[in-house]
Amino acid sequence: MKKIYSIIFICLSLSSLDVNAWFIYIPGSVTRAIGDAITGAKGDICVRDSYKVGDVITSPQTGNTAKILSLSGTSSICPNPTNPIRADVEFTFNFISKVSFELPDDYEIQPMKNLERFNGRLLFAKSRSVSGKEILIFSNLKTPTSDIQQMANNMERNQIALLKEGTSKNSERLNINGYGALRFEIVGTKKGVFGTDVTFLITLIDVGNEIIVINQYSPTNIYTDSKAEFISIANSTKNISSESSVITNNAVDSKSTTLTEISTKPKLSLQSENNSVMKLELLNDLLKKGLINQNDYESKKAEILKNM
Repeated sequence: MKKIYSIIFICLSLSSLDVNAWFIYIPGSVTRAIGDAITGAKGDICVRDSYKVGDVITSPQTGNTAKILSLSGTSSICPNPTNPIRADVEFTFNFISKVSFELPDDYEIQPMKNLERFNGRLLFAKSRSVSGKEILIFSNLKTPTSDIQQMANNMERNQIALLKEGTSKNSERLNINGYGALRFEIVGTKKGVFGTDVTFLITLIDVGNEIIVINQYSPTNIYTDSKAEFISIANSTKNISSESSVITNNAVDSKSTTLTEISTKPKLSLQSENNSVMKLELLNDLLKKGLINQNDYESKKAEILKNM
């Protein structure tokens, strides 16, 4: 059975194609937590040394903003010379992305960090049955200067740079559900001592107010068997701006980002009193699975009860 995933994101994109353009996320650790308690350093973001406390950065991709609350100076946990300063930031989210696509049940959606959302990521999912078969979906707000061909060229170049002996092939222009699209493949070997051969199928779709990027990949030895499924997922992309849906939260550390899932079960309307019990049961299930936190649960529960 397939599920239709509607992504209605108060998206936090600061750069979808270049992770280092604005910020770098710092992974957490027990050692760092102890050090922070001693020094008073804060923040999970590395920024450029030209920024000052109070600076507000606006994303050219989405119009979202990030205000720098504090700077803790250079740090060994910010080794990239482009972004050497550790910072604590406050984000304001304005951009709303609306797309839907069909995702087979074999895929499991992975939790995402705030910065991944800031960089335009909408979804990351892994195959449960096949190791290394994964899908990434990004969104870029379309502007008068947006060029889908140039974006594809940049993605092609960046992806090849991450591989050993990477090459691009089978580039083609498409029409997917009435939307202009580009698709190409990249073949290469992952860098590292135990690098494996991998093949990417990358599809860019102009859905009107945004450009969706679907990056699917698998080990090269199973790519032929995976390709038809990859194409089917990408080709199911639609703009669902008029659809109703139940809001669930898929972010492990975001208070403002929402992911909406519309399954093959009957759709639930947030305004429908007849479905209040079903919505409360679904909300409780999402909390148990860790897809939303307690604050999200209490807030949405109160909203549902108020409308009963």
